[in-house]
Formats: sequence, C-alpha cells, structure tokens
Amino acid sequence: MEQRARRGMWLVVGVIVATAVTELVMAAVKLQRGRYDGSDVTRLLITAWLFMSIWSGRAWSRWLLAGLYLLTAVLSLGAVALIAAGRLANGAPPLMSAALLGIAALMAAQGLALASRWVGAFQAAQRRTVADDICEAAALVKPFRRAENTPL
Repeated sequence: MEQRARRGMWLVVGVIVATAVTELVMAAVKLQRGRYDGSDVTRLLITAWLFMSIWSGRAWSRWLLAGLYLLTAVLSLGAVALIAAGRLANGAPPLMSAALLGIAALMAAQGLALASRWVGAFQAAQRRTVADDICEAAALVKPFRRAENTPL
C-alpha cells in the first residue's frame, strides 16, 4: 500500500475511534439519565454499516458520512450562535456553548478527514484489493469444457 493510502487508512481508523468514543460517552450520559432508547441502537448499526462500506472502498458512503459530519458541525455552530444571541435556551449554562463548540470542532475534523484525498487513495487501494481477490478466485476455478464428441 502506498504512503497516501496508508495515511488515508489511519484517518479512517481515527474517525472510527473518535466516533466510537463519542458514542460511548453519549450512551453513558443517556444511561445515567435514563434516556437511552432503541433508536440509538438503530443509529449505531447504520453508522457501523457506513464505516464498513467506507473501509471496503465505496465512495458514496464516504461522501455521505463526510457530509453528515460537516452538516452536524454547521448546525452545532448555529446553535452556539443562537445561544449567544439569547434566542435559544435563555439562561443556558456556558458549558452548553463550550460543549457545542467542541462537538462542532470534532465533527468538522471528522468530515474533513473523510473528505481528504488520502481517504480516497485508501478506498481506491481497497477496491483494487477486492478486484485482485476476485481475479485470483476466478483463476482457481477451471472453466467447464464439454468433450467434442459427447451429445448435449
């Protein structure tokens, strides 16, 4: 694997780890408050499926997840602006704005990481690997040939 693809692989691993840690923290907070429900499990399964698609080289899943991360960053910054303007959650604690800024920074970093050329190079390498595996498997299977003088 070339250097750009290797960097892309580590970026994908970093995004997966950051997402897993974020999900664990959110689950712990929700469990502590008794607000964990089934929709969280569905979201986790969809996210895991998208990451598996990214790892196997499907570009559409990379761009979908990068777009969702960047959209989350923009919406978090919008919420911070509304809190600062006093239009949302009057008397919101300063910790809320700090948490939303942290979420925006994390989501923007993850979205930009997935949108990088390095991740694209990694996905191209993954697609080549899968294609090579298919070609090797096809070479192992001998084609069926009917003998010349046998009836159908």
